Amino acid sequence: MKKTFLLAAAAALLLASCGKNEVFVPAQEDIPIGFNNYAPRSLTKADGSLVDSGALNEGARIGVYGYSTEAVNLATGFTTEPVFMTDAVVDYGTNTSATATASDPVRYWPKTITNLLSFFAYYPQESTNISGKPTASTAGMGTFTFTQAGAVANMEDFMISNVANDQYYWATGEPENGNGVKATNGVVPLVFNHMLTKVNFKFCTAADYSPVTITVNSATIAKETLSETVITPSFTAGTAGTLGTTSFSYSSSTAYDADITIPFAAAGQLLNTTATLNNGTAGTDTDFLFVPQTLSDDVKVTINYTINQNGTETVNTATVQLNQITNASSVAITQWGINNFITYTFQIGLKNILFTGTVDSWAPEIAGSYTIQ
Repeated sequence: MKKTFLLAAAAALLLASCGKNEVFVPAQEDIPIGFNNYAPRSLTKADGSLVDSGALNEGARIGVYGYSTEAVNLATGFTTEPVFMTDAVVDYGTNTSATATASDPVRYWPKTITNLLSFFAYYPQESTNISGKPTASTAGMGTFTFTQAGAVANMEDFMISNVANDQYYWATGEPENGNGVKATNGVVPLVFNHMLTKVNFKFCTAADYSPVTITVNSATIAKETLSETVITPSFTAGTAGTLGTTSFSYSSSTAYDADITIPFAAAGQLLNTTATLNNGTAGTDTDFLFVPQTLSDDVKVTINYTINQNGTETVNTATVQLNQITNASSVAITQWGINNFITYTFQIGLKNILFTGTVDSWAPEIAGSYTIQ
């Protein structure tokens, strides 16, 4: 079989090769199917699993599913099977301006612009935390099961793109197909959505308590926080010639095996003695990626901290039930949803020891008399 290469522009992935199924033998082999990649509200993490805003990182891999509906639009309910491309690997490569390779199946655009193709993808393709992925015999988009690691340093991002439906190759000056969506210069627009909840934990003092110092020794999240989620994507077709709508639902289960530690740069993190925020965490390991879930009463953060008052230390422990914390509108945050970004700020305050002084009344007067003769 002939092997070809994936040519990548700065923000586009180009996927090319011959087809194994005779139904998809390309009529013209000079127009490869390409993918751009856009990830809104995305972040950077030290292990490279999170992506910078706007495009996937160099070296990122996505798994692509492709559907051929020939001359008809992708139907509402999305019952077509992804036999055109089934978990095809698109490798963003180590250099965005150089070539990258794609593994089979490699596909080209049909020559006839009325032959419509539809696509969606997920990230990261090589993740061992993703299971239950659609196969070539799965009708529609199927489901994805994602299991998150417990330690913050090992947590992965997980994204699924919107469906780019009813695509056909179009270049300037060529005839248009009003029944489909133009893939300009053969590049399919994939917009990725985070399937997880990003959570940050910050710590500060509630006021200026100088010269008293407050040190956070440790912080843990109760192990009842869930670690597994099943994502069910769905697609609703739009008007012919327009992109449809992709939505996602989820169910979550399974608790972590142990409490989750919020990492600090040192054994104890000295907080500012003013109300300026100090998150106390090490480097880029501040971003927790949890599976979406409704917060039960068991999801709590336990904070151990030390107060030093002129050399006299007291050790304190505070346990906070997360579903009791309110947002800026005084509404309790009871849900971690898909693509949510939630920051919890714990203000550690001190209560002054106050004194009042009252004087006890004299006892009732005892009258005594004596007559001097």
